[in-house]
Amino acid sequence: MNIFKLHEQKPVRLGHKKANNDKKSKMEEKGQLNLFEKKPAKIFSIDKKLSAFEQAFVFDENGDTQARELYLKAIEENDCSADSYCNLGILEAHDSNYVKAIDYFSHALAIEPRHFEAHFNLANLYFDNEDLNLARLHYEMALKIDPDDANIYFNLGLVQVMQNDIDGAIQSFTTYLSMAGDQEALKTRVLLNQLTESRKV
Repeated sequence: MNIFKLHEQKPVRLGHKKANNDKKSKMEEKGQLNLFEKKPAKIFSIDKKLSAFEQAFVFDENGDTQARELYLKAIEENDCSADSYCNLGILEAHDSNYVKAIDYFSHALAIEPRHFEAHFNLANLYFDNEDLNLARLHYEMALKIDPDDANIYFNLGLVQVMQNDIDGAIQSFTTYLSMAGDQEALKTRVLLNQLTESRKV
């Protein structure tokens, strides 16, 4: 049996996704958000007409620690509770509080079982902690909810490679390539070529 090795180090997955309640507030388009990117603190004013969740999201986007308190307030007020729990999970994961992060993501899913970002972020957390079976499960659940999100295919492909499911990985990366921009596609094409070659050996 040929086992394809990605490289000596653990592969780098694509980052977490904040829940932004875009169906309600349209505060920003869904997109790739880097969990590990720290934004410089800014002084800004908040429109008092915003809901607790919307205020929390603005503070969160600006790297302000008050975001946690406002997300908790939003939960108390039943204002986008699932999204608030999800984003609290990202904040806890950022601080390496993995148990608390899993708890928050699980709360989001208890409220809204088809919460896309909670499944995606939970999968990322399991991936980072090398629980590949649970990572794969949550990536696949996220995929059923939003099959048009390219990042799922990339991260799922990494899990499949690590589980030696080369055919599945090739299919996931091929789908990712059909959806990703040119810059993102370049590294994936190299990886896909390596996987295809490994099947011939």
